[in-house]
Amino acid sequence: MARHLRPALLACLVTAALALTGCGLDVQGPNPSDVVPTPSASATPEPTTAPPAAAPTTTSAPPAAPAYPTTARAYAEAVLAAWKQKLINKIGDLTTAQVQDQIISIPGPPNQTWTYQRCDGTAGSSYCAFVNADGDVITLRISTALLGKAHAATEVKLDQTEYSSDAKQYVQAFVEAWRNGNTKRMLALSAEQSVVDFFTHYTPPETYQVCSRLVGSVWRVRIYNNAGVNYRVLVADASRGKPHAISGPTIGQLPPECS
Repeated sequence: MARHLRPALLACLVTAALALTGCGLDVQGPNPSDVVPTPSASATPEPTTAPPAAAPTTTSAPPAAPAYPTTARAYAEAVLAAWKQKLINKIGDLTTAQVQDQIISIPGPPNQTWTYQRCDGTAGSSYCAFVNADGDVITLRISTALLGKAHAATEVKLDQTEYSSDAKQYVQAFVEAWRNGNTKRMLALSAEQSVVDFFTHYTPPETYQVCSRLVGSVWRVRIYNNAGVNYRVLVADASRGKPHAISGPTIGQLPPECS
């Protein structure tokens, strides 16, 4: 009798277990909300910002070497232009130290509008002469071997127009300007352009003498020689030592006391 009851008892126990499961009494596992999902290996990573590219490095070219004139006239003109613009270092580049000191030591300075006269070449150098509006003449010696290089101006001479307080010497300066073709100096010593025009109409004498005598407030000055040159000019006594003193040129002999 007992052997017949065992299968029934087993079925009852299974039924009871199923009932308990239906009532929520299951074996407890991990809470799904507590599980942290593992990222998939195939997931796309977030993009990253690349560091900015370094700016290209630039190397500045060294300054070009200064260019120097290759002709004597251009070199002399460069010296005068630097003097006019008061570029002391530039003058030093173009001249020797001695010439630089001589140029910057010239008092005044004189009128800086220079007109080219000529360049005469001799013994490895060129002597370039310029004249300004006052008849001042500046001559620069330019070394031929140093053309296109620094310090080619090796000598400077300045012949400035002078206004003598002696009427005779005043007129002698005028005649020398006439003989040298320095019409600007002739004009600086003359009262007007007509005085210059009168003398330049004639050929200047190779030799001459000058004598003078004061008549009232005017000096009468004679320019003459044994070849027949015989000119007379007037110099106002009050104008001696000043520009534009010579006037009244004529051809004729003064009284014997001026001979």
